[in-house]
Amino acid sequence: VIISANEADADDDGNGNGGGISVTGIDADVTVINGQISGNQGRKGGGFYVQSGGKLNLIGYENPNQSCWQPGSCMQLSDNRSVFGGGFEDTGDNTEVLLYASELSGNRADKGVVGRVTGNASAEIASSIIHHNGMNPANIYSNDALFHIFGNENPTPVLALTAVTIADNSITGRVFDNFHGALEVKSSIVFDEQDVYLESGNTASASYECVIAHETNSFSAGGTVTVVDRSMTPVFVNPNAGNYHLLIDSPAIDYCYEVMGDPGTDLDYDTRGVDNPDVM
Repeated sequence: VIISANEADADDDGNGNGGGISVTGIDADVTVINGQISGNQGRKGGGFYVQSGGKLNLIGYENPNQSCWQPGSCMQLSDNRSVFGGGFEDTGDNTEVLLYASELSGNRADKGVVGRVTGNASAEIASSIIHHNGMNPANIYSNDALFHIFGNENPTPVLALTAVTIADNSITGRVFDNFHGALEVKSSIVFDEQDVYLESGNTASASYECVIAHETNSFSAGGTVTVVDRSMTPVFVNPNAGNYHLLIDSPAIDYCYEVMGDPGTDLDYDTRGVDNPDVM
């Protein structure tokens, strides 16, 4: 499936939400497998917009024998743009978004370059790579915060990341900007030039477990978090060419695998959370 170069026209209120896909209502349930959602534009949710109890699942593959656009990036959310939530916006009670085995790159926005979660919505991103978002040579978007979690004191929006690599994005704010929301980051890598976390609102919370990051000054790490200087310790095979596979001696290999607790697979169909006997 290719959903590309679409634009959501503004209505009387100035809203044009969901450039590529708009999902609305408790009976709305959309699944895209092995797709490209690219180059779409809207005021909120350039790639897609989900609201009012809708559900959207973007999945890279169903089985290892399924052919796809490109091994390692079977589901692509790329080059979408909006004022809020360049890749997506997820909002409203009981609204759910799942991104699994996906590549997210080249998205742009004023706030929430990759995604924005608001209201009482929840979004889960797993086994995915998020890189080179926010590139904006024309300086049209401010590209503030890679992810924006925006709630009230009650209810609380939730963003959960598991087995995700975040690297080499060009943003002006923090990687995660959390206002009255809940953030969970587990078994992931976060490498960007800007600080990892900004929290505001007395009900905001964040948890990090088995995370490798470029800094921990901006957040109270808790759990198991290791700071790695990429200039001193190589981690990826060839990030300049978009190859974010782990080097054979990468510190991320066999790092704290036991917290995974699920039989999911990564972008190469390999089982996550399996012990490497060569790494102590």
